[in-house]
Amino acid sequence: MSEPKRILFNSNLDFDETKFVVNKPENKKFDKGGSNIEYVKSSGYYKDNDNLYEVFIEGPTQNYFGINPTFPLGYDGDKSVDDITGLQIYYPLSSIKTVEEPTPEEVQFQTILNAIKKSVINSVERECSLPKDKRVVPPPTYSSFLSAREEGDISHAVKPISTYPFKKNDKNMKTGELDKTKPQRMYVKLKTFGKGKDINVHTSIYGPGDKKVNVLSKLDIIGTIHPVFKWEGVYWGAHGSTSYGASATFKLVEANVTFSPGNLEDIPRFLSPNLSVEKEEDEEETVSFKVGEPKTEEEEDNSPDPLDLMKPESSPKLQVQKEEPPKPKKTVKVRVKRGN
Repeated sequence: MSEPKRILFNSNLDFDETKFVVNKPENKKFDKGGSNIEYVKSSGYYKDNDNLYEVFIEGPTQNYFGINPTFPLGYDGDKSVDDITGLQIYYPLSSIKTVEEPTPEEVQFQTILNAIKKSVINSVERECSLPKDKRVVPPPTYSSFLSAREEGDISHAVKPISTYPFKKNDKNMKTGELDKTKPQRMYVKLKTFGKGKDINVHTSIYGPGDKKVNVLSKLDIIGTIHPVFKWEGVYWGAHGSTSYGASATFKLVEANVTFSPGNLEDIPRFLSPNLSVEKEEDEEETVSFKVGEPKTEEEEDNSPDPLDLMKPESSPKLQVQKEEPPKPKKTVKVRVKRGN
């Protein structure tokens, strides 16, 4: 079989829901602080006439709450740029106005996600039904499968791709009841390497004028997003304190974004230019992000729903500068000639 090609799924593409496939699980490992961390993963594809295609999915343009930093699971300390483990967005599957009557593009996007989830459910049943000596999935996945089979629904072993938010009471606390008047949303990570101040972003984000965006300088800025996701496959194993044993994995690989005017310096200049300045030869780069709870499913806070407010939070910002030895400053004198 030849190397996989690429295919972009969008509202204009007809496809067969049964042709999403999950490869056999493979044991993987990566180095973390000198220790080998093992995990089990499968690749996901679309198979047509014996040809495999990597799956890229174009999502409709939606309002979103910006790109947010992620922190270690269960991390309770003060949030600092040094503790960032990655970046993510939470992407709503519809707008507030189209929750009950989604647009054709939103319906198609949800149909693609449902087809992928079905392929994951089928792969869970296939792999967990193998004899023990041929079974590759880790024990938490197998235990989750047995529990789901006993309940009569194998899908209970698979983490949902998207979820509704929880309703909140008059004290703005989650009630545990799903709020189906709000859009479902999915949490998707960007392609990044490294962590903290050394994190490198490999997702291409384009702003107005098709200019590439420095993601680290635009964290937590709300606006709109027109995304392309890649379905990478399936992660097998425990999912925190939940009972899930497998999940479909996605990455944000590309997006066009706009920024809400309230987040930017859109007020016209009132003062005349400040000409008496001291200019450094090399300016230090500054990375800014809001200090607050990360927008993750595991650590979802009780702040107002961003799709209701669509305005920036009032939490303070932390300015983090690269530590470099001070450079000698060069004073530039500017002589201003004024008219009579």
